[in-house]
Amino acid sequence: VSHYVVGSVLEQQASDADERMSDRSDVSGQAASSFLHDLFHELETEGIDAAFNFGLDSLITGFERLRSSTTD
Repeated sequence: VSHYVVGSVLEQQASDADERMSDRSDVSGQAASSFLHDLFHELETEGIDAAFNFGLDSLITGFERLRSSTTD
């Protein structure tokens, strides 16, 4: 988790968030499912903070599931 946080901070410091958002290609059209398409589109339109929070929440949820599956 710390590597994710540090990497996100370094990425944000490297360039302005608005420039990054406008320079990126639209990946939502390349998604394998409608769920992923909607997810990518939401992250692209909501900005870097939403993407960071989504990634962190995903890591934590994954760790919680892993922990609960090993304690059952």
